[in-house]
Amino acid sequence: MSRDNEQDAGPLTIETVTLTPCVQRQQDPTWKFSRGGIPQVQGWVVMLTSRSGVQGWGHVLTTPIAAPDAARTESVLRQAARAVQDINVLSLQTLHALLADICKDQPCVQSGITSAAMELAARSLDIPLHALLGGAVRNSIPTTRLIREEDSRDTFEN
Repeated sequence: MSRDNEQDAGPLTIETVTLTPCVQRQQDPTWKFSRGGIPQVQGWVVMLTSRSGVQGWGHVLTTPIAAPDAARTESVLRQAARAVQDINVLSLQTLHALLADICKDQPCVQSGITSAAMELAARSLDIPLHALLGGAVRNSIPTTRLIREEDSRDTFEN
């Protein structure tokens, strides 16, 4: 399907993209791990709204430890936001190709917009997101937690 045809795709077409800056301050700004401290994390909340008014949300993170460049991330995010308007959220191949070209060195931008598009698609179709992705494969997700250096000594020393 060409992009021209996607513009007439109706209720599943992205009409607006709203970007809201988001700064997440850490509860303990002095906390550190092996690569350094993270007193706060800068990012953006991405809201895609379809022509039918349904919304999908995503988050774009500027990772502070991995050589952050918030201005560059924001520039690419704004370019990607303009590019995805008028795209049908079910045209995933088109969306991925478009974002891959724009977001070559900004995977967080591509991930945040893709997440918002997937949520928008699932909400528009009134199905759980896992159904759109092929079905649930587990009932829980294992997680890890970073432990402060002081806590790890208390826990693991004999």
